[in-house]
Amino acid sequence: MIIAIKTDVELAEIYIIIESIIVKKQWQAHRQLLKTIHLSINELLMTNGLQLDQLSGVIFFEGPGSFTGLRIGCSVTNALAQSYKTPIVATNGEDWLKKGLKLLSQNKGLPIIQPNYGADIHYNLAMT
Repeated sequence: MIIAIKTDVELAEIYIIIESIIVKKQWQAHRQLLKTIHLSINELLMTNGLQLDQLSGVIFFEGPGSFTGLRIGCSVTNALAQSYKTPIVATNGEDWLKKGLKLLSQNKGLPIIQPNYGADIHYNLAMT
């Protein structure tokens, strides 16, 4: 089983892929992504009679997109891959899922991934 995560916009997406079957969950995460992403993963797994110990790979949509959304999604993706000792890949573009599946099938997983924000990060520093 492969899990794919896309959190670049307010409409978050999680996919479960088993062989040629793809199951998808979308939800309006907006500012609740941190609170809802784990619940959404668990709900999708339970609905389909699956468990995380069946995990064989993780795909992440690396961006560009929302700074906070990508950071949260990337952290969850890295944690899943590290916890279950599975390969992890990050891709982008309209065919990100297809590219991710290809990379996993070629054993091109990485030890850790990072988001690609698509622009420089700007910080607001408090004036003292």
